[in-house]
Amino acid sequence: MYRTHSRFVEECRKLASGVPGLLDRERLHKIFELEWSYRMAENPMSATYEGYPGYNHVWPDLSIDNIERHKADWRHWRSALATVDPGQLTPEDKLSYDLFEYYLNDGFEGARFPAELLAISQMDGVHHWVPDILNIMPLSTDSQRDDILNRLDKVPALIDQVITLLEEGIKRQITHPGPVIADTSQQIKNLLTENPADSPILAVLKKLPTATEPAVREKLTRQAES
Repeated sequence: MYRTHSRFVEECRKLASGVPGLLDRERLHKIFELEWSYRMAENPMSATYEGYPGYNHVWPDLSIDNIERHKADWRHWRSALATVDPGQLTPEDKLSYDLFEYYLNDGFEGARFPAELLAISQMDGVHHWVPDILNIMPLSTDSQRDDILNRLDKVPALIDQVITLLEEGIKRQITHPGPVIADTSQQIKNLLTENPADSPILAVLKKLPTATEPAVREKLTRQAES
């Protein structure tokens, strides 16, 4: 089920206010389900990795405003979890409660630090995300192939958001030390091949099912390379 951010917050606040008639176990599992859906919506790359439907055509919103909003959301989930009495849970649910509480507290405390400004390194960043995500996406149906093309179309906007984060990091003097990014420029250059079809970004096209009609294969390749 697709929800807007405001809808997620509204439902989370409703749980935090204490929905009458719900047992603690039922409330806990509703929080789990809602937070998982929220997490997939906030990070469509995770949704693709997890096989969660509905977000294969988009990238995460890495605008500074959205990142700040996401950081503020940790308090909503902690407030919702605080309405659950762990003493009323089974041992299995109590373990899940403890792990989820640790996850929320870790996220809440971590939100104090502007880690998003360290947006690129040798091990992480948009130059890894794009080829990695595209290459695990399914492409057997027209809809799945459209998702790949839609994501490709949105790559420039994603890169612009990353550049904005890096520029803000430079402005605030929050940057990686040199050794952490020493090879990053070469990693990026490796994506910029003379023939677009040779770029790791488009390696997914080599995984087209052998039964794919030549006309469909040619059209997809032409659109992707453009």
